Amino acid sequence: AGDLRWLLGELSADKRLRINCGGDDVVCKDGSQWGRDRFALGGRIAGPFTGEVAASEAREVYKTQRWFPDDGSWAGYRFPLPPGRYRVALHFAETWFRRPGLRRFDVLIQGKEVLKDFKPISFGFAIAGRKSCETMVEDGTLAIEFVHGLDNPVVSAIEIERVD
Repeated sequence: AGDLRWLLGELSADKRLRINCGGDDVVCKDGSQWGRDRFALGGRIAGPFTGEVAASEAREVYKTQRWFPDDGSWAGYRFPLPPGRYRVALHFAETWFRRPGLRRFDVLIQGKEVLKDFKPISFGFAIAGRKSCETMVEDGTLAIEFVHGLDNPVVSAIEIERVD
């Protein structure tokens, strides 16, 4: 109930929903406010990464992650949202594998593949990166699913913004 109250409060204030995957509420040095990890189905918390993460003013959210083991269950997030068009930004930083070829996975949003064979190391080791797309919510739920390829999918943060 508390998570739903938080979400409705953010939406009523016309704010972006910002989720610090695997972490707690945080205000970054750039002033952005990120809520604790909510609405995840499956997965485990990883972190905190003790090194430095480059290429972002919101470095704090890249130090934790949610990772999804290959245990046969649905892996991802489901956000209760009013119908409409949304921009979804997924934030990543590879903080485990230091070389390419050790992690790749797919991401589906609303059942549509938006990332195929995605490799977080493509940004570099401990370098923040983001991928975004627009999607429609028609049934009151925004679903983000992480699908195994090689090793476990990871995500550092999620931003959701209404665009209509």
